[in-house]
Amino acid sequence: MLEERPDFKKTAQGANEILLCASSITTFPFSIESVIEEMSDIDLMPFSEIEGAGLRARQIVGSDDAAIVELDGQHIIFFNEKSPPFRQKFSKGHEFSHYYCKHDIALITTMRETGDARFEALYSKYEVEANFFTAQLFMCEEILIELARRGKKIDEEFLKKAFGVSHEAAKRRMETLRRFYNWNETRRTRDDDSYLGDCIIRKFAAFIDSIAPLKYSYTYDFEREYEMEMERQSWQ
Repeated sequence: MLEERPDFKKTAQGANEILLCASSITTFPFSIESVIEEMSDIDLMPFSEIEGAGLRARQIVGSDDAAIVELDGQHIIFFNEKSPPFRQKFSKGHEFSHYYCKHDIALITTMRETGDARFEALYSKYEVEANFFTAQLFMCEEILIELARRGKKIDEEFLKKAFGVSHEAAKRRMETLRRFYNWNETRRTRDDDSYLGDCIIRKFAAFIDSIAPLKYSYTYDFEREYEMEMERQSWQ
């Protein structure tokens, strides 16, 4: 029996791999269309292409926003070009994540078309992973932690401005992150064992520095400075 619990660790690693490997991602916000073109064989097709053939896109695709389908081995993301830009961006990222996470596209299509209860649990798992992947891709946790460590206030308004996402996407991201971090703290540490996280910080150093530059040309070690100050005081 397939495991139906979302694999958040694997999903986050997948998003981080995209952030590191995609040459089309150099800063935030970035073009998800360029990433899809670079990192997959997916074609992007607007709903108008379907409707131009005299068909109703909602009935064919099974979604008001976007859907990924596989036709004769070719993957296509159909998207509603009339949706707000932020919604289009997240929807395309969501559908791309199904592809990159190697979700069963045929099963996703079946669920959209029929709502077959036999696959509901697995489909729900796919949806949770896809949302998590997209949020990590557009609002990388490691970068947010590094910014908070440098004293930047992390909230919905900041996410919207810095990462070019909608209010709803920013709100949901903060709800997830607040389960694990107290963003009102002024000091922050990252997981020292996160090799991918460290690589991400290095790749996007210019973006991070543009928002919250370090006050020193080297990483400031508060604990070490405190120890040195205590030692200096002992000399008096």
